[in-house]
Amino acid sequence: MARVAVRNCHNVGMDAYGGLILGAPGETKEEMWTTIRFAKKIGIDFPNLYILYAYPGTPIWREVTSEGYAEEDRYWETGVAVPEVSPTCLPMDAVRRVVKEGYRYLLTSPDYMFRQMVKSVGAPVRRAILSKNLSFKKLRKAVSALLSSEHYY
Repeated sequence: MARVAVRNCHNVGMDAYGGLILGAPGETKEEMWTTIRFAKKIGIDFPNLYILYAYPGTPIWREVTSEGYAEEDRYWETGVAVPEVSPTCLPMDAVRRVVKEGYRYLLTSPDYMFRQMVKSVGAPVRRAILSKNLSFKKLRKAVSALLSSEHYY
């Protein structure tokens, strides 16, 4: 379904946005990378990598609270990142590293940059942004700055 959705977006000249959720209970580092490589393979234009959160009323919330991993009273307003509380998840630091490395892998690859430049041919605003601001060196620097902050997911 994701392949078809991305292809349909591209066929009508739209960018394909993709939200990928990482850090599920039992998910391995290799499984997370399989998801990230899949996003690259199908050509998502703007990938977003998220860490799984449990919010009140969701099935994952019921799971982490019923198992005693998260206290309802403590997280009922904010929710909680599942890798922070579930012993069946990779540690939060490991999931954050995969997210950070995943963004770097997706956004600084030459094929990604080439696709973005090709798409800019018929889009003057996109072309102006790319030609002025997104040389490969500048893009790497921008992505590195984004990933060095704590607010990249």
